Amino acid sequence: MKIIIAIIAVLLLGVTWLFVSYNGILSSENENRYQESAGGANEEMIEVYDGIAVAKSTRYLILSGRGLTGSLKAEVAQLTELETLDMSNNSLTGIPAEVGQLSKLKVLNLSNNMFTGLPAELGNLQNLQTLNLTGNNYTEADLETIRTQLPADVNIITD
Repeated sequence: MKIIIAIIAVLLLGVTWLFVSYNGILSSENENRYQESAGGANEEMIEVYDGIAVAKSTRYLILSGRGLTGSLKAEVAQLTELETLDMSNNSLTGIPAEVGQLSKLKVLNLSNNMFTGLPAELGNLQNLQTLNLTGNNYTEADLETIRTQLPADVNIITD
């Protein structure tokens, strides 16, 4: 019943936040599509991960603790209004370089995954305020490349 109410709220009421972390609603085995946006039910959906699609105008995408593996899809770059991307506490091994095209992104939380490298394109995120990279195995060279490109006031959280 809670799932039905959440879907109705998203589709009919133009919900601006849909927090789906640690709740069992989404899994890689199901075909359900959930969105959070201000755009309403007729909005174009973008698949950002296998079986997970969100509205193109999504501003906050929080998929923490979902057991996700592999990488987000490059199509994440189509979420041009995205301000917060939280993919923490998963088992992701890669992040597409296209994340660097998210010009409105303010918060990027990639903590506690299995990243061994970081795309230099993350340095293109000129509106970024917080970058959380704790609990990953990226190289110091990757971090330094990104750090030199980002604004000096970005809060970069590392181990």
